[in-house]
Amino acid sequence: MKLFPRSLGIIALVACLVAGASAIREKLPPAIRELIPVFHEKTKSPASKGTRSTRPKGGETVSNDSRETYWPGLPVSAREKLIKITHTGHTVGYSTKAFSPAWAAYAIKAVTNPVSAKRPDTFMPDPALPVAYQVSTNEYTRTGYDRGHMAPNWAVSVSYGREAQIETFYTSNIAPQEPELNRGIWEALERIEANDYARRYDGVVCFDGPIYDAGSTAGLGKNNRIRIPGGFFKIIVRRVKGQVAVLALILPQSARGDGKSLSNYLVSVNEIERKTGLDFLTALPAAQQAALESTAAERMW
Repeated sequence: MKLFPRSLGIIALVACLVAGASAIREKLPPAIRELIPVFHEKTKSPASKGTRSTRPKGGETVSNDSRETYWPGLPVSAREKLIKITHTGHTVGYSTKAFSPAWAAYAIKAVTNPVSAKRPDTFMPDPALPVAYQVSTNEYTRTGYDRGHMAPNWAVSVSYGREAQIETFYTSNIAPQEPELNRGIWEALERIEANDYARRYDGVVCFDGPIYDAGSTAGLGKNNRIRIPGGFFKIIVRRVKGQVAVLALILPQSARGDGKSLSNYLVSVNEIERKTGLDFLTALPAAQQAALESTAAERMW
């Protein structure tokens, strides 16, 4: 039976609709391909994959679909209304007064053979924030301060992949840190929580953030809007066979040394709460929360 060009075009068009227009169309003879329109697939941009970000209206909180379960509960601020942003491997409570995260939360998985992608070349504004609250990486340039990660690049990368790693380079996840702190004892602590604690305890949940000296107005960036902390806190929570344990530390900007000296900076969770106005372990029963927060650990695990 002889088929005319128009008939061939109709047959090929139906095949394209059933099996996928783009792939089949390219395999057809040119004479027939010209009779078939090009079909375009609707694609998602990488930045929107798996998250839903909205800009606040009148001070509303950004609340994205959380991918991770922070079983101890996310921090709650008594001092200001924070913008909560959930990314692939970390969540932050962003302060529009300090132009930095008041807290960052992340859960590190127990990874046997960790593989991290290449470190991104630069930091970038967080697209989940209104433009007025976004910080440019250039605001840190030549200030003498590092762009200090709160949720760490490497641990998040090996736990959740490349997209999660890139998101840790949003400026909503950084605060001004002294270079000697950021590249010294703070980095040592990040290695311990990821390489030791997460593997030993089948994962840990961590909370980091800045602590500001009372009365200090020190800042950097545009109109000195990015507040410079006097130090930083870290809370690490483990759960083994139903038993919960907590480490809490405050490292001042002047802290130096390596992982062996970390015990010198152990404090109670209550002390961090007093200095930050944050409430931690909010999902735990009140009695358990009080017991865990009231005393400092005697030593690192």
